[in-house]
Amino acid sequence: MRRRKIFIAILTGVVFGILIMQPLVLSLQMNYLQGDENWWKYLPESYQEIFNFSDKNQILMNLLFALLGIALAFMVAVRKRIFKLKKQSRSSRR
Repeated sequence: MRRRKIFIAILTGVVFGILIMQPLVLSLQMNYLQGDENWWKYLPESYQEIFNFSDKNQILMNLLFALLGIALAFMVAVRKRIFKLKKQSRSSRR
């Protein structure tokens, strides 16, 4: 991959991991612990928790979700590249 594509994949992964996956997981966990049926009401509270940089555990969790998002972004990029190479291989055989 080119450097620009790698940078975009990393940035996309960090944003997806921290701003989408982590709030969903936290809000679902809060919902489970409270035993409530409506987990949407915990979503704003989970976003507040994400940006609590004074808690070392939260910073570590942000880092872990960022790494998870980066891994997912690279898997998608590699998958797209594999499909592109297979398509080129099939078209060159014809």
